[in-house]
Amino acid sequence: MTRLLIVEDNDFFRRTLVDILRRRFPDFDILGYPTGTGALDEVRRFSPDIVVLDINLPGESGIDLSRKIRSADARVQVIICTILDSPEYRDVARNIGIRHFIDKGSVSSEEIFRAVAQAEAASKSERH
Repeated sequence: MTRLLIVEDNDFFRRTLVDILRRRFPDFDILGYPTGTGALDEVRRFSPDIVVLDINLPGESGIDLSRKIRSADARVQVIICTILDSPEYRDVARNIGIRHFIDKGSVSSEEIFRAVAQAEAASKSERH
């Protein structure tokens, strides 16, 4: 079973994302987490295959969390989903090894589904 953790401080967006992903990927174990504070502990506890992160989180930035997650286990696939879409953030994300960067301001559910499906495939291939 694929485990997916969503770290997003916007309660409405987080709950909506959890809901649409559960409907699209019913075999996934999906958990939402509201803040950067404690998120790394939640990653260790939940042991996700995929983490969807916002950049602007209370307590710790998604970029810093991405670095820590990838350092702890490079097989974890990270998807950045943020309103802070800029070439600088995209470059930093690429340098960390993040393959998916989604602009929250213009994202469609199909784009999210595609990124999650690609991350799942990458996670499975790297874990075997």
